[in-house]
Amino acid sequence: MLKKLPTLNEARLVMLANLLSPKSHHSYHEIMSATIGISDGKDMLIYQHPNSYEDIKRTAIGRDAFDQVEIASKKNNINPDIERFH
Repeated sequence: MLKKLPTLNEARLVMLANLLSPKSHHSYHEIMSATIGISDGKDMLIYQHPNSYEDIKRTAIGRDAFDQVEIASKKNNINPDIERFH
């Protein structure tokens, strides 16, 4: 049993992690669009930057996840879709 429910941003990252690999930015846009306005009564998910990953990178957990993808990509000599948004 979970001791603490994930935040909305953590839940969004889990959804992204399950889809990004095979479809890359297309799945990112779908998830970000589909989760606009979801609220837990305190926070509400937004999607203001469809041409970049700024919405994910604005939270600490999102920035960390983004950085880990970049590190792993460079280590494995992979050029992920994230490169085109820098």
